[in-house]
Amino acid sequence: MKLKTFSIKQRLKRAIDEDPFILSHHPLCKRYEKHVVTVRGYKVCMGCLFTYSSALFTILLINIAWLFFSFTYLELFYLGVVFFGIALIRKFFLDDEKLSKKVHILFRMVLGLSLGFEITAIQFASGNSRIYLLIIVIAVMIIYNVFNAKKTRNICKSCEQYKDFPYCDGFPWLKKKREIQKNREIQFHVKN
Repeated sequence: MKLKTFSIKQRLKRAIDEDPFILSHHPLCKRYEKHVVTVRGYKVCMGCLFTYSSALFTILLINIAWLFFSFTYLELFYLGVVFFGIALIRKFFLDDEKLSKKVHILFRMVLGLSLGFEITAIQFASGNSRIYLLIIVIAVMIIYNVFNAKKTRNICKSCEQYKDFPYCDGFPWLKKKREIQKNREIQFHVKN
């Protein structure tokens, strides 16, 4: 008997079908509608999609511009700080729930610009300056993401289904796996 082999693409599709959280990074419920977009039928984290694609585009553009213009790593770093400040306005002064999805996407792209400028600043710096910038950028990213995680957790905590978390309506695949497991346990106990 020959075993069936799967391509990497098939394995990835299967993993995503079994656990949509791989791409969405958010529960798939009404409270998180503005945090995900649908791409080819898959729910994808809007923040990751637009932040990282903007960062990559910025890095590419700056590296091309570097061939024609001269700028220092500090100029890139300070531009990154300015864009990060603009992105923080959304975090601290605007209510995500009241923002339209388009505005949310725009702020994510601004965050991507910031990240792109910071990465190229690190790329163009040398010696100890590169190490210091790297430490600063990583520290800020950690703090930003911890803050983001707490804010996200608070959305879940305010939900009436939080007592069932993560087996709530936002994680239907986990809920289904739990039900299958319970049915297997019941069947096991009935047989014994």
